[in-house]
Amino acid sequence: DASDAAKTDIVYRSFAKAIQDIRSIYPDAKPSHYWTCSMHPEEWSATEGRCPKCKMFLDEKGEAEHEEHSEEGGLSDHGEDEE
Repeated sequence: DASDAAKTDIVYRSFAKAIQDIRSIYPDAKPSHYWTCSMHPEEWSATEGRCPKCKMFLDEKGEAEHEEHSEEGGLSDHGEDEE
């Protein structure tokens, strides 16, 4: 239905505007789980996708990185070896 599509578009645009507003107020603030560009680390997103500058796929960062490191038997948050 065209009406539903129009409503979805309005919601999406409102959400995108809110994200831009938050980024302008807190430019260095990132969620605990996010995606970023390896070539442009200043470019990040709360969802996976592509870098707006170079169009490369964004790399997952944050909680997922920590979980992978912990599963590999790395150091815990307290600096102790995990077994």
